[in-house]
Amino acid sequence: MTELLVEPAYNPVEGVCNSIAIACNAILIDCNGLAIARYDMFTSYNDIFASYNDMWICCNGLAIARYDIFTGYNDICTARIDIFVAHNDVFTGRNDVFIGYNGLAISRNDIVIPCNDVFTGWNGLAISRCSVEIACNGISTEEMMLKALYLNTSTSPGILFIIGEAITR
Repeated sequence: MTELLVEPAYNPVEGVCNSIAIACNAILIDCNGLAIARYDMFTSYNDIFASYNDMWICCNGLAIARYDIFTGYNDICTARIDIFVAHNDVFTGRNDVFIGYNGLAISRNDIVIPCNDVFTGWNGLAISRCSVEIACNGISTEEMMLKALYLNTSTSPGILFIIGEAITR
């Protein structure tokens, strides 16, 4: 996993935020409003976010991601291409799978998860490297009915495709 650099979260408009940002590249975070991150991993006020491309996160409002993965806090989250995991609210998207904090999984195509990072949320939400272990109130995906196909095992990042429906117990 890429070595992380700890930087203070900073917003050029609203000034310094009351949190720590973890990033491998430049990052801008406003914990009470719009957060803008570029590449890799960063920490917001209550959650850990990761992205390989540009991402916009709002801690207490609308969260919008362009390409990769983000975890929402308590809000309406909209993703364009890949996955997002939110704690309890509404999920909409075009080609994605949305897994709610309370165990709700809605699949339109497949689940696509980059395989080279670990994402951990503030209340036990976790996606572990090269596997799907998303804890939703103690219910992991290993306790759901899933079929997995792992690709690109010799390259980084590997891609894990979860094919089929996720059915919570």
